[in-house]
Amino acid sequence: MRLESFLVWGMSAIFLVLLLLIYTKKANREESNIGWKLIGYFLLGTFTFRIESLVLPVGIAIFFTLFSS
Repeated sequence: MRLESFLVWGMSAIFLVLLLLIYTKKANREESNIGWKLIGYFLLGTFTFRIESLVLPVGIAIFFTLFSS
């Protein structure tokens, strides 16, 4: 793997750890499984579909597919 790939995964891991630390310090415990939800939303925003010059996050594609009227 290239250095850029390692940097992206490293920055993502650091961001995720910081997000979970902030959650544990300041969270209101009314919502269940919020940590897993944050991880899922992070991953949905991270992975993308690339169609020529258009970049579409997977989460947006799922939202438009499931919640379009």
